[in-house]
Amino acid sequence: MKTLLRCSALFFFVSVSAFAAPARAATTRVEVRALLVNGLHTETGSTSTVAGQPVPMLEITTSEKRWALSAEGTSSLGARPIDATFGFNPGPTSVRLSYLNAIVRYRLNSTTSLGIGETIYNQASTYDQNIPFGEPYAEASRVVGARFEIRREFYATAHSRWNADLAVNPHLSASLVEYEPSNDADGDEGIIRATPEAGSQVDASIENRVSNKRYSLTYGLRYINLSMYFPYHELADRNAFVIPFVGIARSFGY
Repeated sequence: MKTLLRCSALFFFVSVSAFAAPARAATTRVEVRALLVNGLHTETGSTSTVAGQPVPMLEITTSEKRWALSAEGTSSLGARPIDATFGFNPGPTSVRLSYLNAIVRYRLNSTTSLGIGETIYNQASTYDQNIPFGEPYAEASRVVGARFEIRREFYATAHSRWNADLAVNPHLSASLVEYEPSNDADGDEGIIRATPEAGSQVDASIENRVSNKRYSLTYGLRYINLSMYFPYHELADRNAFVIPFVGIARSFGY
């Protein structure tokens, strides 16, 4: 509920402060992106590899004068099998993940913008039999935290604009719930334990947008490093991904 209230307040603030002027309508851009996720998911005693995983993403941006409101995300992508190096704690055999990022940006000048917003991850992972529980089990969590961003345009031509973004989530919080699935053979399914988590994220990207009237093509490279910890700074998981992407957009309004 707190997350929904924060997101609602964010959208209300931009609607009032940015789009109140009746001089002209805001410009809205809708973009569909294809991402190719590559990287490592690390837990205590195990490392899982994600290689060339295709992921769709939707981004919607509405701008007026110096202000812009942007949201990007994916819905649940379904179970994704991943490879793991098996140790004391084998990694997950599959992961379900959804993501939402909403941010308000203010343009300081023709090349630099600052932003503040909110990031939300929802994830559920399944595991084969391992030592802690002696049978298959699953984990689920919702990771939430404020996002701070700086965007810099460093090269532009008549139809092309290169941008670099750097965003940080200095504090992300979650509650990791571990449970046995409902189809468990011994009939003792249910929550095993719930453990608080806290961490941070760095999200950096470089992209070029090539425009032709109301349509544009975007391509670039993104790097995400997300680390979460249990109490007493025990590693929960660390995720480091390099993500090339390409997108097609359509603009509406002036």
